[in-house]
Amino acid sequence: MDPESKIEYITITDGDVLVITQPKGWRKDYVHGNTVAFGGSYMVSGNDESVSKDLKKLQNKLGYTFSSERLLTRALTRKAYAKEQKDQKMVCEDQDAYRVLGDAVLGAIIVDKLRREGLDTGKRITETRQDYEKRTTLAEMAYGLEVPRCIYMTSGEKKQDADLEPKVLAETLEALIGAIFVDKERSLRETEKVVLDWFPERLSE
Repeated sequence: MDPESKIEYITITDGDVLVITQPKGWRKDYVHGNTVAFGGSYMVSGNDESVSKDLKKLQNKLGYTFSSERLLTRALTRKAYAKEQKDQKMVCEDQDAYRVLGDAVLGAIIVDKLRREGLDTGKRITETRQDYEKRTTLAEMAYGLEVPRCIYMTSGEKKQDADLEPKVLAETLEALIGAIFVDKERSLRETEKVVLDWFPERLSE
């Protein structure tokens, strides 16, 4: 073993034990379920291969690959799940802040796009914008992008099929938009290029 590294053993709730090699000087940034990240890079974990496959498939569906997978994971993490992990003394960030950010970013993208398409009054823009920002619209988009399979939630939420609830799907999609905005160094134009491709109708033309 590299003498410049150390071993940490982390026990996960399902009984798996993770063996992680952490180079000295690295800061532990994130521990999330069966996925552990150090300095923004994912190391070894019990079910890491299946988790990585799901996240890779999701990014393919989104048409965007995150430079920081930590942002993606946070955007997919529901508040109750994060609390559950924190109760087990793990560091886990939820999606709430990204959800609020994503809602604002999506609104700005839609308003600017509608303005450029010729809607020249505040009333027309507002009425049309509301159609695109409906919870059901966002939920349908999230379902089509196969977001549900990647949402981190508690076992109780899963039993209640919370990952199929329009509110949960819409909020998670907004959180993903917020995460993309941050990953794109807060560039609205670059974020727009990704997000508008999710809309099947005139807005994405």
